Amino acid sequence: MRRAATHVRRVIRTYATKRSPYAVLGLDRGASEREIKNKFRALAKALHPDTRSPDAAGDLGEVLEAYASLTDRHFDASDLVAASVEI
Repeated sequence: MRRAATHVRRVIRTYATKRSPYAVLGLDRGASEREIKNKFRALAKALHPDTRSPDAAGDLGEVLEAYASLTDRHFDASDLVAASVEI
């Protein structure tokens, strides 16, 4: 029983601290598909490990997850490279 309670607290903490996909991309809730796509491309290019400056802050995985949740595209780890290459 104690293990289950610990797991539940961990799951709640994870979801409570997760940012909105719009906040991750820096967009308003009323953003169009084009605005979402353009912002995603700009962030993905800036955060990609091959083009990232050493002082850049952010997480490419978080940006990919936010974009996938706002669009019909869904990524997994193998798509990470493919998604950043097509930008």
